[in-house]
Amino acid sequence: MPKRHDGGNKEVLGKQRETPHALREMITASQELNWSHRFARRTQQMRRTAVRELLKVTSRPDIISFAGGLPAAELFPVNRVKEAVDAVLDRTGRQALQYAETEGIRGLRDWIARQFSRPQFLVQRENVLITSGGQQALDLIGPRASGRR
Repeated sequence: MPKRHDGGNKEVLGKQRETPHALREMITASQELNWSHRFARRTQQMRRTAVRELLKVTSRPDIISFAGGLPAAELFPVNRVKEAVDAVLDRTGRQALQYAETEGIRGLRDWIARQFSRPQFLVQRENVLITSGGQQALDLIGPRASGRR
């Protein structure tokens, strides 16, 4: 692509480089956008949660978090997870990436049911619910455990 000069912006090899003045104009224009009128009124009462603010701080590299629920990333078994993902993709291919039943993939639920079944306690697929994490499980169980629905 040929070099081009137009109005303070230079485009070289398809990449645009703005001058500081043009960048300031873009920032000012984005600050002037007020989307509040496009959202439901109830969203005006929404506030940031303490957890969200805490996670912003804990994501900084100079912070060591002792907060519960934030395991040390270096302890994640990345190689074992990679092996598991590879095995699933080898076995089921694209089907593994497709949407499935809300409760989770039947074959996985059947396997979990067999793993946890005992002669005196039979677990069936219908007794197993796959969640995407502990927080989702707590959200599903909490109201029922407390008697609220």
